[in-house]
Amino acid sequence: MVSPPLICVIKWVFPFVTLNNLNFLNVPGFIAGTSNQLFEHWPDWYDICCELDNVRMNFSKSKDGLANVHQEEEPWFELDNDFIQRIITRIKVNSISNEEIINMFAAYT
Repeated sequence: MVSPPLICVIKWVFPFVTLNNLNFLNVPGFIAGTSNQLFEHWPDWYDICCELDNVRMNFSKSKDGLANVHQEEEPWFELDNDFIQRIITRIKVNSISNEEIINMFAAYT
C-alpha cells in the first residue's frame, strides 16, 4: 500500500480498518483500506473513496473543493487508470502475488 520511498507516510496508513475500530478518524490526513462497503455511505469520513471492484472513485461532497473535481480531467488519469486496471485484472484472475503488487507500485511511483 505504501512504496518504500514513502516510508514517512506509514504513520498515516491503516491498511485495514473496521467499524469496530474507528481510531483512524482521529488522525489528520489518513489512508485507510477496508473491504466493508458501508464505509462508502459515510462521506464525512473520507475525501476520496476508491472502489477497486467497480473501479471508481467517490468524492465526498462534504469536503471543501472536492465535489468539483473530475478525475478524468487530471493530467495523469489515463496513465494511473491503465496502471491500476492491469493490477486489478491480474488480481481478479489470481495471477499476481502480493510481492508483485508491491514491486509494481514501487516501480510506478
